[in-house]
Amino acid sequence: MMRKSTTSLLAIDVGSSRVKLAWYSHRDESSEALPTADKFLELREPADPEPLRQWTSKLPLAETTCLLASVRRETTQWLTNELADCGFAKIRDLHHNDLPLQIHTDHPE
Repeated sequence: MMRKSTTSLLAIDVGSSRVKLAWYSHRDESSEALPTADKFLELREPADPEPLRQWTSKLPLAETTCLLASVRRETTQWLTNELADCGFAKIRDLHHNDLPLQIHTDHPE
């Protein structure tokens, strides 16, 4: 019997033109279906922390793990600091070697 996790996930994608956040309240490990986000936020210019603070204010901070993938270092640092200020304790910056992908191309960069 598979165990149902009670930890929620905040998935964060820091792209070149915007930041996307998706909150998943739980993951049913017994299901083969892909999870569906319960809340979603898109930030075009993440210099103002207020929309992020308002959006995260109702999330269960202690039970949520933040996983962050980024192509912009400065925005990642700003966002990591803001998430910590909001009260998130589990924030992890994902790197290319965290995902077991095999890339078969002449120029993977």
